Amino acid sequence: MATCEDGLDYCIKHDEGGFPIRANEWIGTWLARAVGLAVAKPVVVQDLNGTLLFGSEIYGDDTNDNLGIFQSGGLNKGHLTHIWKTFAYDLFIRNEDRHVNQYKIFRQNRTERIISFDFGQSLFSFWPNFDLPLPPGSNTILTIRGIFRIYGAIDLGVANEVLQRLEDIQGAAMVTAIRGLPRGWLNRKAGDAFLRWFGSRARRDRITQIREGLRNGTYL
Repeated sequence: MATCEDGLDYCIKHDEGGFPIRANEWIGTWLARAVGLAVAKPVVVQDLNGTLLFGSEIYGDDTNDNLGIFQSGGLNKGHLTHIWKTFAYDLFIRNEDRHVNQYKIFRQNRTERIISFDFGQSLFSFWPNFDLPLPPGSNTILTIRGIFRIYGAIDLGVANEVLQRLEDIQGAAMVTAIRGLPRGWLNRKAGDAFLRWFGSRARRDRITQIREGLRNGTYL
């Protein structure tokens, strides 16, 4: 965590283990916002050595322990709607590491809000291997199955809203996002290959596969 010049606190991410975590976080967050998913605000943060890092705004306390509310049946319809949308989105970007503490539940203007954050283990950590379904032992699958056991099946209509918006995004918008990454955040060849994929029929085919996998249960 770091308090930046604007006086706000941010969770700071850097690349680890040879994986482009910063690019995953920026593109994962940008695309989530583009399809209407509530996520933490992203920023580029420069450290004292001049290195550009990824930051996501922290809302409320920097500690986050959601296990109790998830396991007690305390999630409401609004929470679940957001979780179903996030799960469909995580499938698209191949995020294997979604767990309950990557949601932030907080009160704002006398209303309870929920947002998602942390897309570090997705996208370019696996590219071009975007195979689905996700591994059954991944945090994303274990978490969503635990939620199903308590709250019932996923709302396919809600999930399809996000998938349709992913299908409707113009390829040119992703070009702007990728080209706008700070230098050194993403290998140029990987970025170019991803842009070709995103602008092709392969993106639509992936979304169709996710819809079918959610409908028949093979992606759950």
